[in-house]
Amino acid sequence: MESLATFVSDIVLCTPFQKVDVTIRKPSALPFADASGVKITRSLRPKIDSSQGKEVYIALGSNLGDRIWNLEEALRHLKNRGVEVEDVSGLYESEPMYVQEQPEFLNAVCKVRQEIYVTNRRLE
Repeated sequence: MESLATFVSDIVLCTPFQKVDVTIRKPSALPFADASGVKITRSLRPKIDSSQGKEVYIALGSNLGDRIWNLEEALRHLKNRGVEVEDVSGLYESEPMYVQEQPEFLNAVCKVRQEIYVTNRRLE
């Protein structure tokens, strides 16, 4: 859900808009809650030196359809959005948590470089 919200906000920020709020909800995702969800707010900020940045690790997972293709597609989307994928882990299979009646997950982690942006707070 976080990836989808970020993807949507990135598309909107390619337009004349300077700020976007994105809310994604998945009803009945958890048995003990009405829904799971994420809300993000993104603002357009000018980039500075793209050779700098911090290492960021992104967890990837899929348990529906062609799981390997889904993970490869996620990596392609990152690269198409200008994210430099520096490394990708091996694949790991795991049992679902919380809602047990679903297929096993195929998981991986990728290492990317986060660009540094100019903000109104001090960069560290």
